[in-house]
Amino acid sequence: MATSRAKSGEGEGGREGGRGAGEPKDLIRAAREEEDDKAKQELLVKEGFLGPVTALCWCPVSEILLVGRGRDLSFMSLSRKIFGEIRCFENGRIHGVRCVSSKVDGRSQIMAVVHSEKKISIVSAKISKEATDGDAELLVVCKDWMMDDWIMDVHTLTVDEAERSRQSSIEDLTRSCLVAVGLAHNVIQILEVRTRSVQQTVRCSEQPLLCSLNFSGSTLGNLRVACAGFTREILCWGFAGLDSAPVEQRLRGHTGVIHSVRWREDGAALVSASEDRSVILWLQTRGEAGAWPIFHRSATFWGHAARIWDCQGPLDSPPEGTMAQ
Repeated sequence: MATSRAKSGEGEGGREGGRGAGEPKDLIRAAREEEDDKAKQELLVKEGFLGPVTALCWCPVSEILLVGRGRDLSFMSLSRKIFGEIRCFENGRIHGVRCVSSKVDGRSQIMAVVHSEKKISIVSAKISKEATDGDAELLVVCKDWMMDDWIMDVHTLTVDEAERSRQSSIEDLTRSCLVAVGLAHNVIQILEVRTRSVQQTVRCSEQPLLCSLNFSGSTLGNLRVACAGFTREILCWGFAGLDSAPVEQRLRGHTGVIHSVRWREDGAALVSASEDRSVILWLQTRGEAGAWPIFHRSATFWGHAARIWDCQGPLDSPPEGTMAQ
């Protein structure tokens, strides 16, 4: 019995010795976990709650982020510096923001077109590189401009490319800028900012209720529209200077409601997202001078477990015929 107890004691001592040998490793592991937690806390800095964000727009020329929060529009740097904030609407909330910008003597000149459910407001901003919090010159050029229908998208235009190249100051931007507004029943209105008037209303030959509409082009001459909704097809049409315009092409491939359709910046590709849980990339195949370009389905992406509500224009094109999960 004594021998047994001795062996048992030796065994316990051995186990205790084993635990003692393992303690430094445990301490090292705990120290590393503590360092990781501190690093995460440094990355995730808690800020005051500013309210729900309803729209975002990035100005690459000025490197300033426009943030819509309810009725207010904020101008921010990527370091979270808020240059200024302005109220755009008396009622409703900001649903979308588009902007055009330039730099004059190191100072950012921004004209932002902001829309709510049925209203347009236009805001001008002058922000210097050395600006501190609240140091921006902000002005609502036009407020609560009421449209006839629900607004799906807005887009800034100029009369021609030569005029666009001459834009510099905020006064130039405001004087020469046109705004295309896409409405929920496939109608676009061209607004002239300088006179605050509707220059023209153009109705597509087909006017279904839309879920998404997106513009491409920088002038009236190359303005294109892609729209989609409950008909499960994308309608492509353009501005021809008349009060009505035909559908130039129909893109079919989705089996559910199309929630989003977006142009690539160069207008040579489209991407669409649907309730059928797929995303389709459409590429331009040919386009003669003065003719409408033809698009075809290039790739289909699927595998989402739920319906897809939004997508953004593709940056690069995958190989033809791609089907990817």
